[in-house]
Amino acid sequence: MIKVLSKDIQSGWFNPPRRRRHLGNTLFEWTYLYFATKDLVKLVHETELDPPLEERQMRLLEAMPLAVAVWRAGSVREIVVSGLGLELYAPAERAGAYWLLREACEAELRVRERLDGLLAPDSLAKRISVARRPVLLSMRSLAHALFLMSLPSFLTVDPTQAALTFHKRHKLYLREEYSRLASRSTWPDELVQPNWDKFVQACEDALYDDGESADGPEHTEGEGESGVEAPDDSEVGEEGEGGEDSGMESGVADGEGEEGYDREGEESEEESEFQWGSAREELQNAADLLAQVDVDSIPFASTSPTPASSSSPSTPAPTSSLPWTSDLKCLYTSLRTAAHALAEIAPSSVGEVAEFDAGLLDWKREILVGGWVPGVRSREEAGR
Repeated sequence: MIKVLSKDIQSGWFNPPRRRRHLGNTLFEWTYLYFATKDLVKLVHETELDPPLEERQMRLLEAMPLAVAVWRAGSVREIVVSGLGLELYAPAERAGAYWLLREACEAELRVRERLDGLLAPDSLAKRISVARRPVLLSMRSLAHALFLMSLPSFLTVDPTQAALTFHKRHKLYLREEYSRLASRSTWPDELVQPNWDKFVQACEDALYDDGESADGPEHTEGEGESGVEAPDDSEVGEEGEGGEDSGMESGVADGEGEEGYDREGEESEEESEFQWGSAREELQNAADLLAQVDVDSIPFASTSPTPASSSSPSTPAPTSSLPWTSDLKCLYTSLRTAAHALAEIAPSSVGEVAEFDAGLLDWKREILVGGWVPGVRSREEAGR
């Protein structure tokens, strides 16, 4: 782990193409380290050690796979960002790149949330993790917004060719040495990887949500805001005539079902804890998150010199910023400005992007590439 980590730190001085190649070559090593550390944690839990490990040692041991997953997700994120910066993706491939960037940010956020619970409250690692959270959240929103805005360019490509191009573009994730590891279908979510089926499902979900927002909720006469017909007053009165007996008869059933109801509610809250918005909403959210970033509070962004002698108390010197602090502030300001500018021109729906005719969209089952894939109908078929 130290060997791979030191190489990653050293690659920070490489030029962008060389660093991208290095990160691609070390992806397998990070994946192998993740499974190795997971096996180590499992072995320690199943073995009776004499003397047993202390609680602090166990927490550090259990944090090792999470730390590896964070570094791996960061490598995937930087590979995609550098590829976009070097213009390596064709217009039809950018939707897949933005989707993978979104998944990498989402995976890193989930792992960091679990890792924060194992870190000491006042530790440097905890402060760094807290400082990075709004940046990752804003990058996730930017990636999803750009994914929606570049989706029509992908939908105009032949489905078979799109699948082949997708796998060819991400061939560094499909190298032969991965056959030494567990099957990809068993990989946990924190090991983010390009997956054609998941990408196609994300495209389908985006179009489905886009259609739902365009149609809007329908209400009929006599229905409330929730779309459920409101009961008549006379029916309510008749049902309420049961008195205490009916209340006691239903009390047992209600008591028995309360726990199950709460459990189902918790599960549904976990499943729907985050919902994507439109491109305009996500861009505005990214700009708001970037406005909350305080560069001076980030560790290593400023330095406070210590007094020359501890025996003679003196007024602490003002905090001085490091040389790259101003560059970081300019970067976040530029990103916020770009997010605001994109939000002004962002379409309210996928069908409005680049004057794309939404009537030509067609989702069909394709056996060759698997799953539901996007296709484009001719204008004659769309007219019929």
